[in-house]
Amino acid sequence: MGNCCQATYASLMSLASGQSSSAATARGAAVGAKLDSRFVGADVEIEGGKVVCGEGTAICDTPMEQTHGYWEYKVLALPAGATFSVGVVRKTSGMKPPPDDKGFFSGQLGAHICSKGLQSKESGYEFGEGDVLGIALSLDDKYLKFYHQGKRLPLEIKLEPKYTLPYPAVSVSGGAKIEVNFAGAEERPFQRQPEALLGRGYVGILRAQSLI
Repeated sequence: MGNCCQATYASLMSLASGQSSSAATARGAAVGAKLDSRFVGADVEIEGGKVVCGEGTAICDTPMEQTHGYWEYKVLALPAGATFSVGVVRKTSGMKPPPDDKGFFSGQLGAHICSKGLQSKESGYEFGEGDVLGIALSLDDKYLKFYHQGKRLPLEIKLEPKYTLPYPAVSVSGGAKIEVNFAGAEERPFQRQPEALLGRGYVGILRAQSLI
């Protein structure tokens, strides 16, 4: 392993062991992830890289590369008839941003084999404005585990082996407005991270950077 890779790996591991993200960033290791402004539905609006509204799907600008990850979504608006979905997207080599996406980002998560997620309308659970949903994912077993207000929902979604680098994602429809928090950075920490996940390496999504 080269010196650059060793330094990056060591810094990522320091985050998982509970050291501050600012210390790791100071060593050039990682910065927080946000919504991708290219791979997003034509009718989706992104505000400040973290708020989604409109109709369609948006994904994180970096995949989950660490072994354990956790991220959150906050419901800012959910008028009558509005729906949302939270989960992941498998970005294939042939996947392109709109308008060449063959309608993929205009749809909702779970409607295509390259996406998996919890759909608010079909989930059987009641969600409202101000609610925070969390997702924990371990690439060891590849189960998406969902949390509502910090409490585990009795719902898991198994990812196929080909989901090697899943991208956190969100879909909105009918006036839903969702704020994402992929990184859980010091300036915007997670609001409802379950105590059961603390100290187990479940950190926010990180973008590895070279020290050179």
